[in-house]
Formats: sequence, C-alpha cells, structure tokens
Amino acid sequence: MAQKSGAVEGKEVLKDNFYEYLDSKTAEEGKIINSVVLGNNSLTRDHFDTWKKQLTLAPKTIDQMSRDVDALVTRFTTLDEISNEAILDLVAELERQGKGISTIKRVLGAYKNYWHYLQDTRIVTSDINPFEHPFLHSKIKRTLKGNTKRQAFTALETVELWQAAKDKNDEQLADLIMLAAYTGARINELCSLQLKDVTTDVIRIRKSKTAAGDREIPLHSQLLPLISKLQNQSTDNHLVTGLSSNKYGDRSNAIGKRFGRLKTEGGFDRTLVFHSFRKTLITLLEQAGVPENFSCDIVGHEKGTIGYGHYSGGASLANKKEAIEKVKYPFPCD
Repeated sequence: MAQKSGAVEGKEVLKDNFYEYLDSKTAEEGKIINSVVLGNNSLTRDHFDTWKKQLTLAPKTIDQMSRDVDALVTRFTTLDEISNEAILDLVAELERQGKGISTIKRVLGAYKNYWHYLQDTRIVTSDINPFEHPFLHSKIKRTLKGNTKRQAFTALETVELWQAAKDKNDEQLADLIMLAAYTGARINELCSLQLKDVTTDVIRIRKSKTAAGDREIPLHSQLLPLISKLQNQSTDNHLVTGLSSNKYGDRSNAIGKRFGRLKTEGGFDRTLVFHSFRKTLITLLEQAGVPENFSCDIVGHEKGTIGYGHYSGGASLANKKEAIEKVKYPFPCD
C-alpha cells in the first residue's frame, strides 16, 4: 500500500486539528468559525478599514462614524448575524442605556452607510439594507413620540444657571450664558467669535452651519459692559478668551461639558441643553410681540414663506435692535 504524500498527510493533520479546535468552542462559536472557514460567511470586521479609508467627510464625522461602526462589527461577528430582529434588539438596548433619539438615528445612519458600502463592493449581494427596514423606522417614530423634545429655559432659570456658574467661580461659563441669553447664538458660534467680529453695536456671526446663520446680531444694551470686559481681557484675539481647542479646532467642547455638568447639578434633564438658550430668546421675542421674521434674522433661522425666505433682504439692523431691546431677564444688572 502506497504511503500518503506529505501534502495530503499535512491536510489531514490540519483538518484533525481544526475539528479539535472546534470541539473546544461553544456550539455558536463553532458554527461561526466553521461557516467562515468554509467560505459560507464573512466576518463583519473584515471590511471595516477599507470602508473607513474611502469616507470623504469631515474628520470629526469620520471619527464618530468609525466609533459607531466599530461597535457594530464588535457586536456582530459575522454578516449573517445581522438581521431585522437583531437590529430591533440593538435599538431597544440603546434605549435602555438612556440614548436619545438623535443618538440612535446617528448610530443607525453610520450602520446604514457601512452596509451600503458592503453592497456597492458586492460583499453583500442582497439589495435589502436591514438598517432601512420599515419596522425599524416605525419603532423609531414611536420612540420619538414618547420622547420630549428640547425645551427652552425660562428667563428665571437662565439667571439661576448664570448665578450657579458664578458661585462655582466659573466666570467664563457665566459670561457665555449671558451672551447666549441675549443673542441666541449657538455655543460654537460664541466660542469662535474673534475681537474683529464684535463692535459696540453688533456681533457678526461668520461661517455658521447654515447660510441663514451668517448674520449680524445687534448688541443688547445689557451686554455692553460684558463685551467691554471681554475685549479688555482677551489674550488670544477671541472674545471668550482662554478656551482650549480639541483636535477638530472646536473651542466649545470643554466649556460645553462644564455647562452640561452645571445644568445637571441644577436638576435640569436632557431636554434642556445649551442650545435651549436659543429657544429661550425666541420665546421672549415672541412674547414681546416681535414679528417672526425679525426673530429668524436675529437667531439665524431659515424663513419659510416665499416672500421672506426668497426675496427679502432681511430685517434692518435698526429693526433687530428695536426687537432685541424688548427682551428682559431678571439679571442683577437689569
């Protein structure tokens, strides 16, 4: 009887060792390993690096999407584990962790992007994207109805937060709260302001997130002492001086977290955030009888009507100045 060749013998040893290896695993682990080795399945992580390299988004967005998708490929070892039921379970788990609807939508958006890439590269041959299943979107809509949308701080709550920052000797944060209260500007807009953007009459917001966001905000008379103080204190040509930037050049990140801790300590829930000061100003303008188009021009909102949205050059600075002076807070200086 002829002896087996070295190659054949080697294959049998490898085969025996493979089955011994499978015996040491759980049934579920064995099923996954066997299917991948036999070529019947693909590891979810196998294509993560190539997907990430082909993204052409802002660095901060890429980093966030990568963190989200990394959680996906860690949770689901192989592609065939990703099913409608598994995704619904994942959404339910995110809800139990206290994740808001915007976070859940962001996570699912990243997952959807990864799956589209797998379809485009023919790693996945099905035209169905499990992250676009109608049942999933129905669940998100039901969750959205159950969630309370972001609310506005009252004028009194705004002053209480300002005072709480002062009590913590966080003058920087107190100043930022007052600026937001009288301008309705976003936190990143305020933290990006340079001295050249601010005069004794107006704050100029440049490079906002929307076209309507680029605007001139007249200075409320109650802001004048604060603006003068900040201009004199500045050591880096920024109105709010001394803020550190993160790796994306965002000067608002650290102080935004300080505000988050401050408002949580004050007993405010997640429906109230720094962005809520925009809603506060809009509410106070409305209560003072200010026309909606004037408010839109002050805070940088798009105007929906054809006349105002497409043909109007916007409210004059004098119009906006008259409007914003109607806003009152119970600050000690008021």
